[in-house]
Order: sequence, then C-alpha cells, then structure tokens
Amino acid sequence: MKLFRRLICTLTAVVALLAGTVATASTASAASGECAYNDGGQLCAQAYGNGYSVWFTNQSGTTKHLDFNLQCDNGARYGDEGDFWSYPGNRNSYFFGVGYQGNCHLRMYDYGTGRWYGSNSGYGYYNF
Repeated sequence: MKLFRRLICTLTAVVALLAGTVATASTASAASGECAYNDGGQLCAQAYGNGYSVWFTNQSGTTKHLDFNLQCDNGARYGDEGDFWSYPGNRNSYFFGVGYQGNCHLRMYDYGTGRWYGSNSGYGYYNF
C-alpha cells in the first residue's frame, strides 16, 4: 500500500510539474515578438522579465543606416550601442538589458530618410 501511495504522489508531482511547464510555455508564446512592417522591413520587439529584445529584418533592396531606441511610459529612455548599417536580407538585433520597465515603445531612426519608425503607420511609437 505504501508503494502505491508513493507512486500516486510521484505521478501527481510529475503531472503538476508538467502542467506548470506547459503554462509557462503558453505564456512565453503569447508574449512572443510582435512585428510591424516599417521602412522596407520587419521591425519587431519582445518584452522579457530582464529587458527588451528588438530587431529589424531588412527586406528592401537598399542598405540602411539605422538606430534603435526604447522609450518607456515610466519616463525611462534608452539608446542602444549606437547606429548601425543594415544590409538587404540581414537581421539586426539588440537587447535592452534594463529589466522590465512596464509598457515601452520601440523607435527606430533611419538616418537616410530622417524619419522615426515604430508604429504600423510608419511614424511614432510601436507598443509592446
């Protein structure tokens, strides 16, 4: 009888552990990156507990001179490590390791056009 109880307890613990893993996985996939088509490519962002991952996939036929910035509703503003060149077909990414700051906005500046990109409209903010 003791062996049967141990087996039931072990199986219950395994099921609970797996349920937690599945719940965590579904939460992670629900928080997967959100993208918008901007400036000839996909501009994407994903929030994590320790910061924000951003990336741009250049789908245009031109080389672009760009810069990522992060602006948060709590007043915090962050720049990446400077501007960069994005070549056709390349994916450029940066991780803002600033911890979770709540609702933030990804902005990308294109030095070639002199415009900020972020939202689906091509101007202003991209929320995530």
